[in-house]
Amino acid sequence: MKSKISTLIITKNNEETIEKTLLSLKNLSNEIIVVDSVSTDKTVEILKKNRATVIVKE
Repeated sequence: MKSKISTLIITKNNEETIEKTLLSLKNLSNEIIVVDSVSTDKTVEILKKNRATVIVKE
């Protein structure tokens, strides 16, 4: 039986490194869930482009 792994990331204004982080997890995790603390940069846009599940939390 293959294990399923979920990854949870908490972030805010991390557009410079978030895509690299997501790509590094691509083959390790079945799902990536990201809690964003109301970023004002393009972090959420990058997350959605990379098919991460995004939760925006104030």
